[in-house]
Amino acid sequence: MKKAGVEPKDITKVVYSHFHLDHVGWTTVEQEEDNDVYEIELTFPNAIYYASKVEWVYWEDKTTDPVMSINLKTFKEPLEGKIYSLEDGEEIIPNLFAKFEFGHTPGLLNLVLKADGKTMWFMGDLVNSEVQFANPHWCYFSDNNEEKSIQKRLKIFDELCKPNTILANTNFLDEAFGYLKKEGEGRYKFERYTK
Repeated sequence: MKKAGVEPKDITKVVYSHFHLDHVGWTTVEQEEDNDVYEIELTFPNAIYYASKVEWVYWEDKTTDPVMSINLKTFKEPLEGKIYSLEDGEEIIPNLFAKFEFGHTPGLLNLVLKADGKTMWFMGDLVNSEVQFANPHWCYFSDNNEEKSIQKRLKIFDELCKPNTILANTNFLDEAFGYLKKEGEGRYKFERYTK
């Protein structure tokens, strides 16, 4: 961000795919006060934070996440009054839509960008590894509901095979952007995006 000349205070919108530690651990920072007392502050103090309503409600009464070992109190308390609960299909900014695909967590959210006749899916953890394209029935240890995760993957994979559809997933080691091709019943292949 600094290389681009953007400061944390300049960020006005943050969208969570879900509330596992590896997706929310950066939400707050500790600022040292006098006498080594630390105050927890939001990393992006001027932002509105977006999440699916289902995800927020699911974690509302929980204090810890046993799968990802996060103290949810330190994450949720600073967000009070700063979180906006999205509905499925809601437009966040022009042409960018929230798309719920519950399974990995009860409120997993993907982003769908539609512009210039193309569609780009920004995936949360619906897919944790490229191997799941060839094996959509393989689940990840932190999938909250394996059966729903499998159903959602198969449904979305068919959607991703449509023309002019790009997939973005930062879980992949080399390239985050690509296309999906069907390789038979229930099997798909990820092909890297090239200009």
